[in-house]
Amino acid sequence: MEEKIKMISAAAKVIEFRKQNPLAIDEEVFQHLLDYISKTDDIKNEKIKIYMVAAASKAFEISRKDPKLTEKEVLREVMNEIPGILLELDEEEKLK
Repeated sequence: MEEKIKMISAAAKVIEFRKQNPLAIDEEVFQHLLDYISKTDDIKNEKIKIYMVAAASKAFEISRKDPKLTEKEVLREVMNEIPGILLELDEEEKLK
């Protein structure tokens, strides 16, 4: 459950940053996200950090595809995608 909450918070961070900085390039958006993750002291598990980046990336992708979606709609779509994101990342981990 904790990882899902963290994933949604990371997705919201990306959406919020893009909203406040509409001219920001991709690198700036993700640098902001990485700064947020590194400053959050309660995230010790590296796996959760990867999950957060994956969810934020999904939010970025969804909001780019359909810029008319509200923040709430994007986050709802990300929440629907979380099981698939987790499954995909866990499968990649097994291949290592």
